[in-house]
Amino acid sequence: MEINLQKQYEKVLLLIFGLVALGVGGFLLFKSLTSDVKRSVGGVEGSKTVSAPITEIENASKLLAEGATWEQPRKAEKPVFFAVSTPILRKGEEVYDMQDREKEPLWPPVDNWWWYEYKIDPTSPLCLENDEDGDGFTNLAEFTNHTSPRDDQDTPDWQTAIHLAERVEIPYTFKLTYIDPEIQFTRGDPPGRRVWFLIPGRKEDTTGDGRFKVTNVFPAGADPFKDPAQIELVDNFRDDGSPLRLAAGREEYVRPEYQAKLVFDITNEEFQAKEGQTFQFPGLDHELTLENLTAEDAEISYMDENGAKKTFRAKLKQ
Repeated sequence: MEINLQKQYEKVLLLIFGLVALGVGGFLLFKSLTSDVKRSVGGVEGSKTVSAPITEIENASKLLAEGATWEQPRKAEKPVFFAVSTPILRKGEEVYDMQDREKEPLWPPVDNWWWYEYKIDPTSPLCLENDEDGDGFTNLAEFTNHTSPRDDQDTPDWQTAIHLAERVEIPYTFKLTYIDPEIQFTRGDPPGRRVWFLIPGRKEDTTGDGRFKVTNVFPAGADPFKDPAQIELVDNFRDDGSPLRLAAGREEYVRPEYQAKLVFDITNEEFQAKEGQTFQFPGLDHELTLENLTAEDAEISYMDENGAKKTFRAKLKQ
């Protein structure tokens, strides 16, 4: 009988210890879950203080009740997809978003987006001069003329491929010798002596290069060394057209000639021409004439397929 009572007593103690352990474990679990939260539950008699982040809980409850809204970012009126990377380049201290159409160009005047759209590497220092499709036109020419740098059939007009490489200055010196009735005109510069014999009033009174025309001669005085003959010429290169009155027997220096060194980018051919000269580049069907030349450009004319005269300006290539 005592043995049975002992066994029953042990079972009761085990049950009590089990309940106590369960209660303590639950209490500890509860404390661990609410240790970072401080919340006061008031308004009820006998309320007690427990931890609770009331502001965060209220905000979370509000979002759950109302629902959160999200707008996709847009750039240049187009949505930005996070699955597609945006190319960013750094040049010195400047950072360039290659899809930003408002950003200053990395390589002026070509817009940043243009490189990205045609998948051209803009990190090369020669990217403006490169020819991606091999049609003879640079990336700069394709951009300027709104053609595709990836399509060799979509090309700018051939006129855009002609550039002024340099305005070449050629010195002009000459000497006049008067042996009545002829005037011997001897040109010294550029190298390669040329001599023309001129007589005022005669048809052949213009130098062979077309620059000078003799209009009058004033004979020498009693002493030709002190008072040499004076010769009046018109220099067709002078803007005002006023005549020059020069003494015979002296070397004269006049305004230099200028010639245009022109480059045809498609074939990389060069040609040097003076005003009024007609020339033709290999690979080009049209004959060209240099009409006018300045330090910044050359005015060139040609005849189109209908026989009409057309002109364009070949800009100085920087």
